[in-house]
Formats: sequence, structure tokens, C-alpha cells
Amino acid sequence: MQTYKTPHWTFYSANNELIYSDGKSIQLAARHNACLLALLEAKGEAVDYDTMLLKVWGTQFRDTNTIASVISELRKQINCGDPSLKYIVTIPKKGYRFNNYEEVEVLLNSIHHPQKPQSENDSNLQTKALTTKSKKPLSTIFSFKNTTLPILGCLLVSAFFITDVYSFLLSKELSLSALTYEKGIEYDFEVSKDRQTLIYTNEQKDNSYLISKNITTGEKQVIKLETDLVISSFALSADGNQLAFIEQKEDSACLYIARVADSKIQLQEKKLITTCDENSFLFSLEFSHSADAIFYAKGKGISDPYTISKHDLTTGLERNLTSPPTTGRGDYAPTLSPDGQKVAFIRDIFWERSSVWTLDLTSGETLKLFEFPHVIDKVSWHNDEMIIFTHSNKLLSYSTVDDDIENIHEADSPLYMPNSVNGTIYLSAGSLFSSYLTKIQLATLEVSTKEQSDYLEHTPTHILDDQSYYFLSNRSHKMGIWKSQGSSSQLVIDSDDLKDVTTLRDAGDMLLTTTPSKLLQIDKTTGNISVLKSDIPNIENYSYSKQNGKILYSKEVGESWYLESYNLKTQDKELLGVSGYTGHFFDDMIYLTEFREPGLWEYNPNTREKRLLIADFNSFFTDRWTVTQEYIFLLDKQNLKVWNRLEDYKLVKNMQLTDTPKRISCGENECIFDQYALGSTGIVSLVESD
Repeated sequence: MQTYKTPHWTFYSANNELIYSDGKSIQLAARHNACLLALLEAKGEAVDYDTMLLKVWGTQFRDTNTIASVISELRKQINCGDPSLKYIVTIPKKGYRFNNYEEVEVLLNSIHHPQKPQSENDSNLQTKALTTKSKKPLSTIFSFKNTTLPILGCLLVSAFFITDVYSFLLSKELSLSALTYEKGIEYDFEVSKDRQTLIYTNEQKDNSYLISKNITTGEKQVIKLETDLVISSFALSADGNQLAFIEQKEDSACLYIARVADSKIQLQEKKLITTCDENSFLFSLEFSHSADAIFYAKGKGISDPYTISKHDLTTGLERNLTSPPTTGRGDYAPTLSPDGQKVAFIRDIFWERSSVWTLDLTSGETLKLFEFPHVIDKVSWHNDEMIIFTHSNKLLSYSTVDDDIENIHEADSPLYMPNSVNGTIYLSAGSLFSSYLTKIQLATLEVSTKEQSDYLEHTPTHILDDQSYYFLSNRSHKMGIWKSQGSSSQLVIDSDDLKDVTTLRDAGDMLLTTTPSKLLQIDKTTGNISVLKSDIPNIENYSYSKQNGKILYSKEVGESWYLESYNLKTQDKELLGVSGYTGHFFDDMIYLTEFREPGLWEYNPNTREKRLLIADFNSFFTDRWTVTQEYIFLLDKQNLKVWNRLEDYKLVKNMQLTDTPKRISCGENECIFDQYALGSTGIVSLVESD
């Protein structure tokens, strides 16, 4: 990429960096960087809205207000606080132009701004820190709407091949090339082995579509799906003539196979392969190389772990291939190695991290390859000795030879569902969600939604007496903690250390948050982040009690779940002796839900008495329900349910919400919760940059 110099600043586009003439520098957000680069590359000519959208967002499905917002922020950064400087001018009804381009000096490509040295302890930059270090001998679900949801024979030849692959992946400059441009979520997809046919779903708020596209010609087949019907988990046979997929309706899943001809799905000829059992879930399909069997993940519900199963299409027989423990979702995302000898799959651990295993189809032996500190949605074999997967905006690879994880590519947006097809890597890229905050007045139970923005705003803490509260947001173009104070919000900290956090609690002088198995504390005054406690499985599913200074979470004991508390002051842990999976301290009681039995229970720690309060109460997530002096609140799918504690737990409100809520917190007078709406993703391929 080029480097551009003006009288007021130098722009290093390759580094996303703007260095002012006084020596100060700022790191530009990815969109600001791409926007400024597009304007400079036009050499003083106007850049129209459609071109800007494609260059910055990779799509034309956004309105001009989106561009205007980014341009406004970019102007503040490059005009140096001088109102007389107008580096960007608006061309009415057309787009934008970089003004006074004749003053811009284009520096040689060989001139680069020196990079800051990376710290050996920087886990965000040093991907190798995520790998296991012990060497092993060489011998040795999802639909977006339905979240119920993861060796060549000759050593000389394989050594040459793996070296060549790493040479391409790690030494070349790679970029993402968009294959789809529709507005909405494109998450589930499959590409034929000849790389000619792309099959995917496009999910929007009101409608969903099944789409088959010829990658070469661009010709598409678009099938509008019935309301409440989810089609997902695609698998194409090696010859591309058969498509296996799952139809999910309410609590039943059915496996079908349809014929594919000329990149078009013959859906009217679909054939039912399995029975449509209630309370069953199938996902993560994979054909055998000979197309005489299908591998998939199968489960009965969220409390029963998924297993990898094989369905013989010739005999109709099905058998389980794995036996996961009950410490997570189980086993999912089977993928067949190129030589057809092994199935790699993901094993979820405590719903917060993953391990990747292989199953030898001849011997039946399973082997753990590595453990990863975050949940993985899918793995794919790039060749017989390399497995690829994604985390956040990174595409990662694992070598079975070196037992090591490498960072292949880092994108500007999150990446999902990697699929390597004959040497080409395909992914889903973009933001699955947008999110915003909603308030509830306890006096009236009236709900008011905060105005939505282009940023993510979620995971609020309880509202304090002065009406302030904290929440997570990417307003600063990376995840940070913000404090809301009435009509304004203030950035507390936006450290890279926060990019993987999913919880936030207000604990007086400090804030609490978690990453897998770690409880972190954040000083409100200094913003310093430190580890309070590590190696606590399932810690992300916790609650905090201001009254006794303890957090409450569940611990697995003998494949059953029991509540445990952790005292923030004394750092003592206490197993409370009562079964439960989620819980809240309130007054002198503990309110809890069980793992396998619906109901809300009240437990008295002094008398050890436990009584059922609400029979039809079911939640596996602590953040989705809470207790106040008068009410019990539950976020249930797209509904807000409220029970009155003072009226014998009578259901007094059941409100359908506009979008999907995730987390709720309550203060003395108000509650606040976040809602997640559909974002926008697209299918992309990873190609060598020009």
C-alpha cells in the first residue's frame, strides 16, 4: 500500500497510522483507514457512494448516512482541529472528494513507518501463545435463528506439500474477496469441490432465503423459505450432485437430501433421510468421500451433550462415534480429512472453550490435538496435516506435524465457518449482530428503547442512584467499557485485553468481567485490568451480590452441577451444598435454576430448605434473569416475562420484544437490558492480494 504525505500529516495506509507534523500519531480504525485510502487513490477525483461502500464495507447494501458518519469522524482526525482545513469536500448527491490533492506527496512503497516491537507477553499479537507446548507422536449448529446450538502417504511428499502450503499462507499478502452482497446474515454455506457452486442461506428479520449461486457466472437461484422454517448445515457430495441439509421447525430436526444440477437445487425432489423426532437437533453435516454415508452432530437438547454420529445411506443404520463428557455442549462440527481416514471434530468444554480431536475411522481411536481458550464454531482440513479455524477476526491454522497454531490472516471484521475447498479458503465475514439498550421502569413496568446507533451497545450493569451505569461498546472502534451519564457517555477503557470479554458487573470501586476460566477486575479510576481468579470453569455464567461481596456460579461435581460462591475480599471459595446451574443472592436467600429440571427455586442457606416458586421458568444463563424487591424478570427468547413476588409469583407481564434480548440488570428504580438485532455478513474467499 502507498504512503501519503501532506503539510499536516503522513498517512501510512499499510499500518492504519496517521502521524501528525508535530510527531504525534493515532491508529485509524479500519473503516477510517479504508475510507481515507479510497479518497487518496482517486487522486482528487470524486468517489461516488457505491464505490465508497464497496471499498470500505465490501457491499452496497448500506445507506449514505453510514458513509456520512464515517466521513464526519475522519474529518476530525485529518483536519487537525483547524476549521479552515477542508481535506474532504462533499459532492452533493454523488459522494466525496479529497481536496487539494496537488499538495499530496506519494512516497515510495519501500518507505515504511517503523513498527513498534511486539511484546512476547502480548497474547493478542502472539498467536503461538494459544497453542499447547507438549509434542505428540505422529503415530499416535448452527443456524443463526436456531441458536441451540463447531497425511499423505509418503513422508517426503507430505513434507514438501506442507512447506509449500505454509509458504503460500504465511508469506503472501492475503485479502478477502466478496462472493455475496445481499443484506442480512449469510452464515451457513457450502462450496462444491469444483469451486463452481456456492449454496447458502440469507437470513433477514422477516424473511429467509435459500440461495444457490454459480460462482463463475454469478447466476443465482433464490428460494424463499416458509416462516419459522430454518434450513441449515449444508453438505455437498464430492461430485456436487447431492445436497444434504437440515430442516429445523420448532423442536424437531429432519435430514434431507436433494439433487443439484447446473448449480440449482431440485428442492421439490428432496428425500427424507431421518425421522423428524421432537426435541432433537441435528447439525454440522459432512458427506463421506464416496457419498454413501453422512456424518453429523446429534443431540436431544441443551442439557444433553451432542455426539458425532454416522448415518449409512445404503443400510439406513446410524451409530454414535463419540462419547463426550457432560461438561459442555459436547461434540460437533465433524470434518473429513482429505485422505478420508479421519474425522476431526470440536469438543465444547464448559460452554466457554474448545478442544479439537480426531477420530480414526479404521481403528476407532480418538486423539486430542489441541485445546483453545475460546469456543470454535467450525474446523476444516486444509490438507492432511493442517486444520484451519477462526477466532474473532483471525483465521488460524493448526499443524499436526508441529503441534502449533499460526495466524494466517487478520481481517477487519469477525470471521466464521471456515471451509477449505481444494486449496481455496472460504469464510463468512461481518457482524452477526447489532445491539442496543432498553430500560424498564419498576414503578410502571413501562419499556423504553434507547435510540439505536451503528455501534454495538450491550452487557449493561445495574443502574445506580445517579442514573449512571456501565456497558460494553465498540464506539471507539474496538471493544471498550463506557459509562452512561444521562444523555452522554464516557469511555472508561478500550484496551485490547477486553476484546474477548462477555460479562460486566459493577462491584463498587471496581468492575468485574470474565474471559474463559478467568475472573478479571478493572479499577474504575485508573482503568487497570488484573486477574482476580483463574482456572474457574463456567465462571462466565456468574452473578454478583453487592450485599455480601460474593459472586455466585456453578461447579460440576460428578456430572451434576452445584452452586459455589467466591468472596472477593477474602478470596475464599465455598461449595454451598445445593444443586443448581444459575443463581442470584437476594436478601438472605439464593434464587436458582437447575440444569436439567425447569423451575425457579428459592433456597435458604441457613435452614437448607428449597422450594419451587415458578414451575414454567427455564434459563441456562444467569444474565437472562434477575430478582428485585417486587419482581422476577426473565428474558425468554424474544419475550420479557415478569412475575410479581408480592402476589405469589403471579405472571404480570409477558411482552414480545422487537429483537432478541440477552442480558438484564436491575437497580432500585430501573432495569436495563440489551437487545440484539440482525447484523450483516457475507461469504468471502481468501485470495492473494494484487
